Amino acid sequence: MADPFTALVTFFVQSFAYAGLSYTAATVAAYAAATFVYAAALLTLNSVAKSLLPSGKRGQSLELNYSGTAEPIRYVFGTQKIGGMMVIPPICTGNDGKYLHVVMAIAGGGETGIEEIGDVYFNNTVITSASIGAVTGTANDGLVSSGTYQNRAWIRRYLGTPTDLPSGDYILKTAYSAAFTNAFRGRGIAKIFLQLKWSQKVYKTGIPNFTAMVKGCKVYDPRLDSTNGGSGSQRYTDSTTWTWSSNPALCARHYLVKIARRADDIDIDDDSIIAAANICDQLVTIPGGSTQKRWQCNLTIAAADDWRENLKVMIDTMRGRALRRDGKWYFYAGAWDSPTVTINQSDWVSPTVIRASLDKAERWNAVRVFYVDPTRNWQRVQAYPRRNSTYEAADGERIWFDLDLPGVNNEYEAQRHGEITLRQSRNQLSMTGKLRPEFIKLAVWDTVTVNDSEYGFVSKTFRVASMDMGPDGSVTVGLIEEGSALWNDLAAGDYDTQTTTVTLDPGATFPETPTSLTATGERSQINFAWQPGEDEILGQTYEIIESVNSGNASIGTPVWQGVAYNAIVPKTDTTTRWYWVRGVIGSYYSEFEPNTYGVAACASSAPTDGTPGTYAPLLDLRATAQQFRFSGSGTNIGVNTIAFDADLTGISGTVGFRVSNYRQDGLGIASYDLAGSGNSNRILNVNSFTQNGTTAYAIVTASLGYGVSDFVTDRISVVKLREGSDGTDGTDGTDAIAGYLTNENHTLPASSNGFVPAYTGASGAMVVLRGVNSVAVSSITFSVPANPQSLTNVFSSNGTFAVTNGFDTGEDLATLTLRAATFGSNIDKVFTLNKAKGGTAGTSGAPAQTLDLLANGQTFILWQQYKHRGKHNWL
Repeated sequence: MADPFTALVTFFVQSFAYAGLSYTAATVAAYAAATFVYAAALLTLNSVAKSLLPSGKRGQSLELNYSGTAEPIRYVFGTQKIGGMMVIPPICTGNDGKYLHVVMAIAGGGETGIEEIGDVYFNNTVITSASIGAVTGTANDGLVSSGTYQNRAWIRRYLGTPTDLPSGDYILKTAYSAAFTNAFRGRGIAKIFLQLKWSQKVYKTGIPNFTAMVKGCKVYDPRLDSTNGGSGSQRYTDSTTWTWSSNPALCARHYLVKIARRADDIDIDDDSIIAAANICDQLVTIPGGSTQKRWQCNLTIAAADDWRENLKVMIDTMRGRALRRDGKWYFYAGAWDSPTVTINQSDWVSPTVIRASLDKAERWNAVRVFYVDPTRNWQRVQAYPRRNSTYEAADGERIWFDLDLPGVNNEYEAQRHGEITLRQSRNQLSMTGKLRPEFIKLAVWDTVTVNDSEYGFVSKTFRVASMDMGPDGSVTVGLIEEGSALWNDLAAGDYDTQTTTVTLDPGATFPETPTSLTATGERSQINFAWQPGEDEILGQTYEIIESVNSGNASIGTPVWQGVAYNAIVPKTDTTTRWYWVRGVIGSYYSEFEPNTYGVAACASSAPTDGTPGTYAPLLDLRATAQQFRFSGSGTNIGVNTIAFDADLTGISGTVGFRVSNYRQDGLGIASYDLAGSGNSNRILNVNSFTQNGTTAYAIVTASLGYGVSDFVTDRISVVKLREGSDGTDGTDGTDAIAGYLTNENHTLPASSNGFVPAYTGASGAMVVLRGVNSVAVSSITFSVPANPQSLTNVFSSNGTFAVTNGFDTGEDLATLTLRAATFGSNIDKVFTLNKAKGGTAGTSGAPAQTLDLLANGQTFILWQQYKHRGKHNWL
């Protein structure tokens, strides 16, 4: 069977013959070969066009604490805010579990340990390095000396050196010496040991999320090695001489040799490292009359990730390349290199293929760069976008290119990356072809000068984007146009103001910007209202920002967040401030409303108290008794007199005391004044009370100022009590059938959401009595006639019962009716269950009345499942 190429030549020869044309097979073969070369060249040019762009790998969240048994080591280069892995479950020690111990692995320390663990964060609260005590092998190791966590946290920071913790951690060993000995060291891993002391006020939300400011790996710098082309005492064979650096070239060298272990020191071309490191350290001018290094690397990588991807992300921070040729690794930083090689038209041994422009889908005129911003809590944010109106006009529309640079942590550095990427979009001319063998000295990333009269090239500069050696010694290259202007630094005035709005990458959800913010000041508060955007996103919340600067929301402070379209913000002063509202989804924000100056508002003054009024007139009548008692025969057997007093408030004068006697049916039968004078010790005599034999009760009325506006009165009733005569004895009754539960009510511990983890103690027995004697259980039928909460229960024939499940989270009270049937009677008793819920954070209350169960040991359990049954609930 003929090969595909020969078959194609035969097809063409026959086709030309049918058309009345005559071509030899050799001629057609040459044409077909050129066709294949051109098609292959187009594929090459398509890849060349984007080969010089950064990879745009998106960074991962580094601040969350996590746990595991086989997690990869993370290495920090430059400076990062990073969380860590819990290498042991949190452990409680001390009385009532008041001390909690945590050990966090932060980063790999390598041969030297990392440079520094600085400030530590509990959630978003910073504990400065200066307020963390030194580690000297005492109970005060790492004691926090100021702030919220003063005397409530001990933070011991270890850098992961080969000699870390020669005697173990003093506090952890002391707290639990049986488990943590001198051998618990974790050498080669930077780590933080923490001891927390319980406080409802300080740890009201439970165990915090821990993060720390970390300066990472120490690296070798050949510029400081007098034996390797530099000047200084560093030696790549002596890790104790290495120093910390965020220089991308030095970090990439360290990663390749010491972490990925894909090369030895002798495999690195350190001359190229020196050149690249010098480019990275060049100072560029930025706004404010200041300067900064051109390129830096501040990055965290996982050792288990593909080493090529890790190396590419590091190299991207200097917009460079790492290449291996002739058994050596070469590193290049992004900068212009003047060409040293010229390619003339006669140097091509096969036709060249030119691509004059990129398709519209392969070019852009606006660039969004995403980086990590230390000034915004180390979150992934968008730098001010780089745009070019000339490019946009040429393309007929705005076309975005999104670039993720997780190793960049500066707004202006991110803008420089964006500007170079934007300029690269206009480097649309690319070419490919085969050169003579002497051009084997070329390498990817070299710049060359091309002269070609056919295309009008006179000393036109290109960058080598790809190379491939043929079996005949020829060299196929892919070139893309590039000039020195691509790498020109931005002038200080060319940088745009840092944006305060995060724009998400394609496919993410944008929070919609609200509209029409109003702010109305009222007494001690400001009322806000706004309208949602036209396309409000499901799950979007809103945030009100307050600032003392009318035109700068970015320096403001959030004072409210929620889902409503209105809010009330309490104020204790009448100072005018400026306000904005914006939409929020997760860590992303919409534009501010208003998008210029804020809305001014202040609270109005609270009214002052008026003059205290006078007391209302009041008369309070008091009596020494309210009854006269008589025997069945009518003899007075109680007091003979009752004394009355009238107390006056807000009024003065002589009170009148009047008594009215009444029969049992309410008919009045007598009326008279109390004996005595004045407003106290006015006497009602039993003889006056009984002057009419039918008196059942009397009403004593005290009054003052009748007929005037300040008339006051009060009344007290006095009743007649008479004993009844004794009745005859009744016949003896039968023995009563009675019963009781040995445990009628039980309270179960529960979490704050009502979950009951155990039903210990929810049991008892039902005892039945006939008279004073117990009824045998064989004569009793036990049953459960009512179970409204569907509790899982056991009611045995011997009268014992137990509840084992079914007390649901939404139920605070549960009952179970237990019945004993015997001797024709049913005795029902109700067993009641209550919950003692773990409370949410609130004001401190009075000490709870508790029953503590003490044991001679404690159990290590995973903290996600841990629920302490003492006084201190760390969850």
